[in-house]
Amino acid sequence: MMKKNFILGVGCQKGGTTWLYSYLAAHSEVRMSTTKEMHIFDTLFMPDLCGALFYKQSLLQVHRQITSIIQNKQLTPKENIGLQNELDRLNIYHDLHEYLRYFLRLTNKIDDTHPLIKVVGEFSPTYSALSADHFLRIKNLLNADFNIKVVFLMRDPIDRIWSQQRMIEGKPSKGGIAKVVVPGEFKAKFFKHKGVVARTVFDQTIINLEQVFNKDEIFYGFYETFFVDDEIERLCDFLGISHIKANFSKKVGASQRSEETPNIDGVKEARKFYDTTYSFCAERFGEEFIRSIWKYYPI
Repeated sequence: MMKKNFILGVGCQKGGTTWLYSYLAAHSEVRMSTTKEMHIFDTLFMPDLCGALFYKQSLLQVHRQITSIIQNKQLTPKENIGLQNELDRLNIYHDLHEYLRYFLRLTNKIDDTHPLIKVVGEFSPTYSALSADHFLRIKNLLNADFNIKVVFLMRDPIDRIWSQQRMIEGKPSKGGIAKVVVPGEFKAKFFKHKGVVARTVFDQTIINLEQVFNKDEIFYGFYETFFVDDEIERLCDFLGISHIKANFSKKVGASQRSEETPNIDGVKEARKFYDTTYSFCAERFGEEFIRSIWKYYPI
């Protein structure tokens, strides 16, 4: 039997992955994970970066689902699909091979709106911080049953970080990256934080990916140029699915304060700090191209 394609969406955070997940999840030839960001490999492979945060979130979701079911007396399995979805995710944390079994199940026809599933997959932007060894472990897990198709969207590093900060400022949160945010100010304490850096050093992500996957197995896109029909068609061809017109007017996950700009002193320091990433991308994808789309590329 011909292998299906598997989308391994590795980022970047604040790079358009939520919009793309929504587009693909609505496609008749695609079944994405019920939870957009499953956070499996980052949780299991990078405990120093992620800790038990996502595992704890999954446990809490199961608790909430069970509490709701009991309170509302929804005591038939068909009423409680949400519980099954979260239990699937929780089960994977305890047995990584369940990740493969979960996506193999998604390849099965579910109804007439999905007559032929060609592609399954997920997007977890923190996967961009995985090492080459981690990507090799993922490849070894999936390769016998799927053709792995890596999707990596990038964004001007300073814009990406600023958008991440705006997101964190807009959400009550405890610990981790959140505690180093200075509201309204672009500070080194934030953009040099290991969790922020890990999500922004695109050069290292690309190097790690290409140690494991062939270049024709990786789709590189840019937030600044992605939301046009030609790019979506290029992605659909890469994934082996029909091109369906996209709704680019629908913004998903956009910050309510996206028009604000970071303070100039912070920008100058961050630009110097991330110079290797800017220079790598300019050399790799063309200096003229990067200069035209990344406003913080010129020093």
